[in-house]
Amino acid sequence: MIVALVASAFLAGLIPIGCSTAPKNPENNPEPRTYDSLIVAKNRLGYQPGDEIPHEFVCMKTDQYREMRQLLVEYEGRAYYGCCEKCSRLIPENPSMRIATDPLTGEPVDKATAFIVLTGNNDQVMYFSSKETYRRFLSGAGK
Repeated sequence: MIVALVASAFLAGLIPIGCSTAPKNPENNPEPRTYDSLIVAKNRLGYQPGDEIPHEFVCMKTDQYREMRQLLVEYEGRAYYGCCEKCSRLIPENPSMRIATDPLTGEPVDKATAFIVLTGNNDQVMYFSSKETYRRFLSGAGK
């Protein structure tokens, strides 16, 4: 009974997910976040380690896949995403939160344009400069 109650509250969005509690209408996201249980069911069942992850489901501060769309953070005309108000505030302030390192080439990659892959390690993601770079990474090919 308690498990069913907690699960219902989770799916209804009453239990927040992220670094802190859900934001209260931040300026860059005028609509309150809603929890779409159909998207969650697809994502939890559909995404496996090695799959490409849509940008809007990644907190780009923590580099983690999240089951709900993240808060949009626009910076210099590019779209980044954060899971909470704190992350959303820090992303524009800190270049290291907008740039990752391609695991194959060692080159910097803008998270806003990266090919993002779920690693399967605590919902962590990796950023690649392109789908082709990711394919070469999987095949063990060099730079």
